[in-house]
Amino acid sequence: MTARFGHRHFDVACSLDATAGDERLAAWERLRHDAGLGSERLDGGVRLWLADAARDDAERLATAEAACCGFLDLEVGPSTGGRFPLDVTSPRPDALPVIVALLGDPGA
Repeated sequence: MTARFGHRHFDVACSLDATAGDERLAAWERLRHDAGLGSERLDGGVRLWLADAARDDAERLATAEAACCGFLDLEVGPSTGGRFPLDVTSPRPDALPVIVALLGDPGA
């Protein structure tokens, strides 16, 4: 199963206030720490591989992120071999620092 959320605008801006933004970043960090199996660069973004057990959490987080950051494209892909991809991309190159803040830097 795939859950896909396309960008709604091109303004690189989040609608969350500072406190909610910090809480959201912490949720992404927990997801990466608890279920992350590696990541890789994509054109315009990052793919994070996650353990199958984290699918519900990933879909909830992607849904929430799509609501506040309309410049992002998010896709929770199908499971293969006990893992699934979460792709976050944007048509805006200046969105990459935001994407890296969410999913981590595959080059680090």
